[in-house]
Amino acid sequence: MSRFKKLLLSSACVLAVSASPLQAAEISAKGAEDLKSAFQDLISYQQNLMRLQGSELNTDGTISVTPENGYYAVKLPDISITDFIGRKTKVGVIAVNAIPGEKEGRWKVAVALPTPITYFDSDNTPTGQLDIGRQKMAGLWLEDIGTFVQLDAAYDDIRFRDVKAKIDMTAPHMEAKYGLKEDANGLWSGPMNGFIENMTVTNPVEKFKVTMGKIGMEMTMDGYNPKAVKSFKDQMGAVAEVTNNLQSDMSAQHAMGFYNMITEFLGKAWNGFTSQITVKDLTVDVPATPGQPATTVHVGDFGYGLDLTGFNTQDVSLRFRFGFNDMDMSPFPKDAEAMKNIIPSGVNMDVKLDKLPFQKLVELGGNTLKQTTENPQMAQMGGMTFLMTLPQLLTQAGSTVSVDNNYVKATDYKATLDGKFTANMNVPQGAVGEATMHLNGLDKLLATLQQEAQGGDQGAQQAIQGLSMLQMFGQMEEGQTDTRKYHFEITPQGQMMLNGTDMNAMMGMGGGAPR
Repeated sequence: MSRFKKLLLSSACVLAVSASPLQAAEISAKGAEDLKSAFQDLISYQQNLMRLQGSELNTDGTISVTPENGYYAVKLPDISITDFIGRKTKVGVIAVNAIPGEKEGRWKVAVALPTPITYFDSDNTPTGQLDIGRQKMAGLWLEDIGTFVQLDAAYDDIRFRDVKAKIDMTAPHMEAKYGLKEDANGLWSGPMNGFIENMTVTNPVEKFKVTMGKIGMEMTMDGYNPKAVKSFKDQMGAVAEVTNNLQSDMSAQHAMGFYNMITEFLGKAWNGFTSQITVKDLTVDVPATPGQPATTVHVGDFGYGLDLTGFNTQDVSLRFRFGFNDMDMSPFPKDAEAMKNIIPSGVNMDVKLDKLPFQKLVELGGNTLKQTTENPQMAQMGGMTFLMTLPQLLTQAGSTVSVDNNYVKATDYKATLDGKFTANMNVPQGAVGEATMHLNGLDKLLATLQQEAQGGDQGAQQAIQGLSMLQMFGQMEEGQTDTRKYHFEITPQGQMMLNGTDMNAMMGMGGGAPR
């Protein structure tokens, strides 16, 4: 039995298990035609979308949908993609088995991806290949928007080889699971998670190697609105009918229409989402070079997160996170050995903007875009109007920015920062609030830098100047050694205070707070 037939058989088995005998759907010639039309719409939409980006999705052959015993067997055309500079990806024939869902336009489907997927340069020279071993992909697919709301997918023995860049990437296992559930209003909410285990990227020629124990993505969708997504798809289709390439054909009128379409989609497609990408056990092996031995850099965990929530209330929150921990290098360069204990081993950045008046910001952005595209000579004036109006909108909304558990740490020191500020157009700084930084190990850090500066290190000399100011203005924490506190405040009167002292007066003294 061929590999392709095995994949189809395995897909049919998955569907047979997932479909309840009590809810057996009618399989008919009309149903086959409806399903064929849905896949044709999906392909046409993807072709339009790619054309707008300067790329092409090409098909060879037709969609076939065959009624079988309890399901439809679907074969899509042979698919290939050409990007905007002529590079090609030959995807091949995707096989789908589908059972009608409990509601019209919903399908329980299992998908078998072709393997291998091959890549070519613009002159048709082979450049790479993606191979997939065992695979399983099944879920609930919404016809109107052409996407999954529930998914259970797993792939084993994945290998990608880039002949041109001499890169070889392998991953023994990856999974993706969606668990969105529909509420009474037809909105979908829930998790969309996935991970890749033990990924390795190597360059056999240069002997460069990167390994990642686990790459994880966690996403939670709230109030996903298929009707809004369908409206956006229809509008994109209309744009594609009159525009071949957004980059080359973007007139002022098109730019304004595209802006309105995108911002309407953002505001109506969901109440929001949270997302986090995490890499654990990242190791980079760098080969030896003349005068330097082979080096290994290890990071215990590395992460990035982005949240956008609150669109239903128009008080939108935006949160950005970035950080890493347990970073080290072995062996450490001998000519920088003294700096080993001050190179950051961990960083955390967590910034959140709350109460953003989304619709008013969209209107302001739209007015500015219209002014600058219709009359480029007024671009500077439009920018000034935007900057003058923005503080007023943020103040009226009570917008805030907060930082929570931000830190930089190394063997010899650790600095933490927490605080919150509220927009206020009545003070010169544009906001009022307070933040507190604690810095432990400053004296030790300065001693190390001073030792380096004596050897002529200009970077160390410059760092000493700024850190000496911190040493001068910091307030020593009671009962702690080499730990300073910096409590910064902007008052409703516009005063900037540091540890209770007016900063203008402090600077005028030429000295500082007690150390």
